[in-house]
Amino acid sequence: MQNKLQTEGYVGPFSSGNDELLQAMKSELNKLGNNFKNLHIKSEICQSLLSSPLIADFVNAYFGKSLKLWRTNCFKKVDGSGEVSWHHDRHFENADEKVTFSNLGNHFSILLAVTDMTEETGIMEFIPGSHLPVPGFKRDERPFHQRAIQEHFLDIPEELLAKRVSIPLKRGEFILFHSGLLHRSLPAQGVDVNRYSMVARLCTADTLIPNELASPQEVVDYPMKMVAQNGSLDGKVALITGGSRGIGRAIAKAILAQGGKVMIVGRDNAKLAQAQSELNQSGQASALGSLQADASDYASLSQAFELAHETFGKIDIVFSNAATNQPAGVLENMTVDEWMTPFNSNMACTVNTCKLAVQYLRQSGGNIITLGSGIGHAGAQGNSSYAAAKAASWVFTKSLAQEVAKYKINVNELIPGPVKTDMNPNANGAHWKEPDDIGPLAIMLATQDLENGATGQCFCLKRF
Repeated sequence: MQNKLQTEGYVGPFSSGNDELLQAMKSELNKLGNNFKNLHIKSEICQSLLSSPLIADFVNAYFGKSLKLWRTNCFKKVDGSGEVSWHHDRHFENADEKVTFSNLGNHFSILLAVTDMTEETGIMEFIPGSHLPVPGFKRDERPFHQRAIQEHFLDIPEELLAKRVSIPLKRGEFILFHSGLLHRSLPAQGVDVNRYSMVARLCTADTLIPNELASPQEVVDYPMKMVAQNGSLDGKVALITGGSRGIGRAIAKAILAQGGKVMIVGRDNAKLAQAQSELNQSGQASALGSLQADASDYASLSQAFELAHETFGKIDIVFSNAATNQPAGVLENMTVDEWMTPFNSNMACTVNTCKLAVQYLRQSGGNIITLGSGIGHAGAQGNSSYAAAKAASWVFTKSLAQEVAKYKINVNELIPGPVKTDMNPNANGAHWKEPDDIGPLAIMLATQDLENGATGQCFCLKRF
């Protein structure tokens, strides 16, 4: 089969094996009208479907790992839909380099049938082997964005047309193909049922993608790390301090993807605006709010809690994430004030956030999550102030959990381990994580059962 991919340019069909997600995808496409481009950025359902294990395993087996997903296009065929002429999706080689069809190693595509693809609904045709150089047939080697749109479509020699194959796909089936493979989409023929399909375009991680084809935020690692957990936070409201960047912003993204509503709080208005703009790309603008506030200042932070309650009607989950990490050196070289300032600031952020959280959660219960650090349990030479603050935060978390259990409030600590954020500008090493890697654990803690769920516990993603 691997040889077929190299010689003919495609393999499959395979089954994606996820009827529930396919039905959800079809329903979402029905609601969207024609706004189908790059749903991998905007749609949790699309993310989950493309990153589902069966599809991802086949992609890894045939195309390899360390891939990037840079575009998704969904297509709707109805009675009267026209033919899409012969073309290929090999838009570029590497940034603006000429396209070479002898290089098979860096541009790939997934074609997924969201509904049945037949001759009646509009089938796809491919010319096997056309991703390879063909004697007597020369294609334009300029990158796609340097050509007029009509130059994207090709006149195919008769000897190539004679080789074309039609590939019917049942709902949920997909094929994998090299992006240089020539293909076209035939028109729907008088059927009442809409046909939906999706093409996802992949490339190797070292490929440079022109800005004319994809903005940086549209280029994501494949498989995507945020996978749906079936709307586990539908109707829930979360407030996140330090929510404008790094781990806080990643947690906000995860909660929005689970159907929750979020108020992000931060000290920097510009970073808050940037975070809100990026998070709004998920299509959840009505579920997201932001407010400038300093978590170390109780009066300032209380306004954020009040706004969240007024905006969304309640608060169910609070992440105490705001902190500063200022390694000021060893104690003997510091004044007491120099040591105490970051300690006091970090503890103020935690205590203020949790005190206000209890005030808003005690009527109906909820989950409070404090963001801890491994050095709060192990210490850290040259950073004793921050380590002591995180140690105090952990003991505070356990104590508060006992105090508020009567209100059905859980209080737990999340230790993310080493994460690449602005607080760690020189991050490197095998076990450093991206902020999005914290999302699944954050969701698990945010959904702890209020009667019998974990409380007063530490959950750690640190290795060793």
